[in-house]
Amino acid sequence: MVGYRVCQRFSESPHDRAQLGHLQVERMTESFAVSSNVSTAPHLGVDNPATSRAVAARPRQLWALLSAGLVGIVSLAAGLRLARFAPDSYDSNIMFAVAKSIATSFTTYVPPAADFQLRNTPHSSYGLGMSLVEAVGYAVAVHTGHNPLTFAMLGNAFLFAAVALAIWAWARAAGASEILAAAVALTVSFGTMLLAYTSTGLSEIGTALGVAIALIGVELAGRRPRVGSLIAGAGVGVAVLWRPDSALLIAPLVGIAILLRARRGVPAFVLASLPVAILTVVYNWGYGARYGGYTADQLFTHPMLPGIYGLLLSPGRGLVWYVPLFVPALVAVPWAWRRSPVLTGLCLALLFVRLPLYAMENAWMGGWSWGPRYLTPAMPCLAPLVYEVLRRVPSRTLSWRSLPVAAAVGVVIAVSVSVQVLGAAVRYDTDTANQTMTAVWRNTDVGPQDAVMFDWKYFPILEHLRELHHGRNLAAGYRGWVGLPNN
Repeated sequence: MVGYRVCQRFSESPHDRAQLGHLQVERMTESFAVSSNVSTAPHLGVDNPATSRAVAARPRQLWALLSAGLVGIVSLAAGLRLARFAPDSYDSNIMFAVAKSIATSFTTYVPPAADFQLRNTPHSSYGLGMSLVEAVGYAVAVHTGHNPLTFAMLGNAFLFAAVALAIWAWARAAGASEILAAAVALTVSFGTMLLAYTSTGLSEIGTALGVAIALIGVELAGRRPRVGSLIAGAGVGVAVLWRPDSALLIAPLVGIAILLRARRGVPAFVLASLPVAILTVVYNWGYGARYGGYTADQLFTHPMLPGIYGLLLSPGRGLVWYVPLFVPALVAVPWAWRRSPVLTGLCLALLFVRLPLYAMENAWMGGWSWGPRYLTPAMPCLAPLVYEVLRRVPSRTLSWRSLPVAAAVGVVIAVSVSVQVLGAAVRYDTDTANQTMTAVWRNTDVGPQDAVMFDWKYFPILEHLRELHHGRNLAAGYRGWVGLPNN
């Protein structure tokens, strides 16, 4: 038999022998691959699909890691560069006083010396979130020999990076690629007032973080009801911890969205948000603290329609001027609605529910601030709308007729980012609008305040542009108080 095979082998033509050689090489290669698979993963089998998927997923995981790392590093670097070195307002000073008490005596006591208005002594009516973050910075500074005040004021820089990463995580949960998720996160973070308020000691950034986390939970709730509901509840808890009014402005709306997306997840949502709710009730009402010493009939005295105009269109605080990105985001509402009606409805509700409430507040302009301060916590709600813009517009640039649309969107994003850089780079207590408003600040009549905010000759954006051009009144590292000269 062996001799017959040998004779048959030599009787084959050269072409047949070449084909036989190729066949043997292919079989040897297959044999080597099989042996390699068996030796490296004998428990998975020879042709295990899970192994193939795991190998294929490694490059995607690397891309996701690089994308998230880029968003986190860029946003944190920007926040640290723009951070102040001291409390910039009465509100931030009170929250720092609470942080100092937490870090040094494990209490929340506010000494009278730290409250020159005597409206938050002995206990503050502000949320605990900002103070808890600043207490960490205070403790780190004490143990490393640095200035506790400076380290505490870096809290919003880290919160800003956390918001950017949360928006990135939402975009990935919504199906965005690594590059698109990073583009959405950076556009919303740097193109809205989130960037401008990074240089303050106020609670808007922490509240926005809670909103961004809640959006992740609602997005996931349709596929994983309990996990998504837990995340949404945690987001609501963060928002309430930073600003107690989030119990009215954020918690019910997110709860309704969870009910519509995943009815089974409602108990998990309540379970995740309940601890912070209890803590807020005990802290804010247990000591008889009122909101800044004011009652509701003292706070909500402003006419609604002028207040809404002020928050949306006025030169002093209009959202359209301070966040130009808002305009193309509104255009994308029908696209976002088709993708997810519940999430889009939630985002619109979280944004617009603030308008009538804060429009009626006596200080609807948010005091000495940049743009509509009270709308800042809702800025992550633009992410699903911006996602649709960035997802659709570039794909249409293949046609020369749609190039102007893509160029216009790019210009709007660039202008929106530039406005935030102006707000963060220049001290916003030095422009004419805020200085003039100071003269009428204690006037109980809202007329003088509105007259300043509605007058185009006091347009802060142009004034800040001139200040930045001449290098005057820059805010980086500023150790003073906003709106309070000589302090």
